[in-house]
Amino acid sequence: MWDETKRQRYNQLRDREWEGTLNAEEKTELATMMQEICDMEATYLQPATERIQQDTAHRRAELEHVVERNAQLEALIHRKEALLARINAFIAEVTAEQEVLQQAYRTIMGEPPHTIQRLHLNRPQLIAHRLARRINTEVRRALATSHQEEATHLQRLAELEEALQAAPLRLVQMRRY
Repeated sequence: MWDETKRQRYNQLRDREWEGTLNAEEKTELATMMQEICDMEATYLQPATERIQQDTAHRRAELEHVVERNAQLEALIHRKEALLARINAFIAEVTAEQEVLQQAYRTIMGEPPHTIQRLHLNRPQLIAHRLARRINTEVRRALATSHQEEATHLQRLAELEEALQAAPLRLVQMRRY
């Protein structure tokens, strides 16, 4: 350790060095003192430097782990996006099929289909003719089948309608997870 006398001597030599008035012996003495300071600093800073190096090594390992985990998360995101796209396509397909089935049901039950209204094919005489034809067909079908079969079919249709109504909601709920 340095005492006050040694510090004063060092400061004197440094001042004289700045002035350019050091002789060879004083230059050697100053160089020795500076080396002593460097050695003391190295000893003093070594544990802190080692801690920093260990911390850096730990953080590099952690960084590698986080980068790897982020790559895995990105892959998972892409898979989930693809799944969501398939679910949305499926919902669109099921919705279209459900509309076709509802239209078929309306036709069977004698309700005018929506496409007739959209195509302006709802002229009174044409509607009356189509309706009379459908009613005649339905009466013939109703006579050919028992009331029990009809009740069974209607019950099954109601169950399927309920299930189809609930399916998109379940798919939406699945999307949240």
